[in-house]
Amino acid sequence: MLTPLHTLRRFYRWNAPIYDLTRWPLLRGRRAAVSAMQLSPGNRVLEIGCGTGANLTRLARALGEHPPVVGVDLSHHMLRRARRRHPRARLIQADAARMPLNVRFDVILVSYALSMIPDWQTALAQARDLLDPGGRMVILDFAHCGAQPTMLGAMFAGYLRWNHVCPRRDLQGAMEKRGLRTEELDSGHRYLTLLRGFNSRE
Repeated sequence: MLTPLHTLRRFYRWNAPIYDLTRWPLLRGRRAAVSAMQLSPGNRVLEIGCGTGANLTRLARALGEHPPVVGVDLSHHMLRRARRRHPRARLIQADAARMPLNVRFDVILVSYALSMIPDWQTALAQARDLLDPGGRMVILDFAHCGAQPTMLGAMFAGYLRWNHVCPRRDLQGAMEKRGLRTEELDSGHRYLTLLRGFNSRE
């Protein structure tokens, strides 16, 4: 039997070539997420679940060339496309719950990733540990539709499950439990949640 991580790797092996062409109608709010990061030139930035690198262009534009953005993704096939887009980015293939990083970052972006990471709570805890004191973490993801969704919501939830997406319950609470003072921002879309957390721990 395939493990959840093997299932995801296989899923993205076949979806990487068509990912940007087929997902753009749903993966909205990225501009708002990057804006919420409040970036300044020289910030050390990590994106967890960077995929094909769709966010890296905006990040690099805000930061300049130095230091390079660090991106982590589980899928070699997604990262190969990201490298073509952004050869100067530092891209790492890894499970987000076990990232081989020993540096801290000023800002961390997690975009449409926690809903797909099997061990998402461990991934969130490790992300918090990689955040500098006073640093910011921005999370953009699908919102949980609740216990009794509408018919349209139920159809949308079924589509997400088919794509191995599981919106997380009380994501804001999970962030605050890990010492992130969290605020909910306007994503511009009802089916999305946009959160910004500030690291209040030393």
